[in-house]
Amino acid sequence: MALASIVQDVGADRGFLLSEKGFQSGAVRAAAKTNITLTSLADLSEATEEHFLDAAIGALNWRLIKARNRLRDIKKREYDDEFFPPTVTVGAELMILESMLEDAAKGEYPIIYNKGNSRIESVDELLVYANNIISSAEKWQPPTS
Repeated sequence: MALASIVQDVGADRGFLLSEKGFQSGAVRAAAKTNITLTSLADLSEATEEHFLDAAIGALNWRLIKARNRLRDIKKREYDDEFFPPTVTVGAELMILESMLEDAAKGEYPIIYNKGNSRIESVDELLVYANNIISSAEKWQPPTS
């Protein structure tokens, strides 16, 4: 109850009480209808990691969509009458990446993609790979003739 009072006094959204040994039933009941979260450091770390992953994949997806839309605009402006414009290769990489991000959001590792039969084994590897592909698409310019 003291923590709830402090949280209210400072205007915080939530207070956390950590214990590695668990909580008594009275503490659980008292916190149940408040903005106090009773947890362990391991559980808090796991929850934080899940939120980070969701946010990172969401940000990459947003960048991917904007890059794909930019490529479509370039295609319409520069190559509207071509069946296989230069934007197709970059667009295909983005489509593969989109599928990889969907697998990552479901936690389906390793992620195998066709570039030399390569594999992504972890979130960190995926973040680096995805950032490189999206950055390349964001910077892509039509070849000058």
